[in-house]
Amino acid sequence: MRERIRITPRALAASIFLAMATSNSRAVELARSDSVLVLAPDKQVAEAVLQEASTFAEQASREWFGKELPENWRVLIQVKITSQPASGVTWQIDDPSRKYHRIWIDGSPGTIVGPVLQHEVLHSVTASLCGADFPAWADEGMACQYETHDSFLNRQRLLRRFAGSRDWPGLFNLFEARSLSKLDLSSYATATSVVEYLVARQGKKTFVQFVCDGRTLGWKEAIQAHYGLRNMEQLQLAWQGWAADQAGRSLPSTVNDAYYLPVLGRRDRPDTRVFVREPAAVVTLQ
Repeated sequence: MRERIRITPRALAASIFLAMATSNSRAVELARSDSVLVLAPDKQVAEAVLQEASTFAEQASREWFGKELPENWRVLIQVKITSQPASGVTWQIDDPSRKYHRIWIDGSPGTIVGPVLQHEVLHSVTASLCGADFPAWADEGMACQYETHDSFLNRQRLLRRFAGSRDWPGLFNLFEARSLSKLDLSSYATATSVVEYLVARQGKKTFVQFVCDGRTLGWKEAIQAHYGLRNMEQLQLAWQGWAADQAGRSLPSTVNDAYYLPVLGRRDRPDTRVFVREPAAVVTLQ
């Protein structure tokens, strides 16, 4: 999840001291590179987070955007060890150049280094390379490609409900939304599924170019240019058919709705294994 706050780059040093001062009076271990600084209560955890964040940021920048990270990209990551599965939030803490970021990761040692960290790091990479006006649905949909197995099952359950009721969220309103509420599970599920669908059709770099063109040229023109569909309505139908098929094949018929998808909240025993999907097959709608 990404939050935005405008603080001058000069405040970065102050934020480090604040993070250390508010660490519940425990010793703070540091691990750092030229681009990433990690504060954690355990040296081994700090080093592991540093390695994962640095490696993943470089990989994601090349895979999604086809370019290297900006030389002045900087991230401060504050880690809190708890007994719960990992959760995180990202703030861009500078002017519109959006090169400085602060990430909070809370969770048990076994879940700190994994999809939640990758999710938040990708927010920082996207903000640095695309700026503040990158659409919220695309930003969150990209970041949510990195999720736990539980999150995947929850999302597929929602999509299967959409298909069963034939009450699908409209893509036009989603594409035009300036932000997504963290409580809006339907929008998050839709954004994640649409990104997965479009990436399966033409790849990650084409998707990012599609989003950039959609902002400047209009969604209809971008849809035609990158995916060979006539308009938003045809994209809506193509995605719905694909998403319904994926949801139907991804969930066992014995899965209990109430157990896997409370309206708000999470399962009592979350599965925190990393779940990395291969692109699903796409049937082109002519």
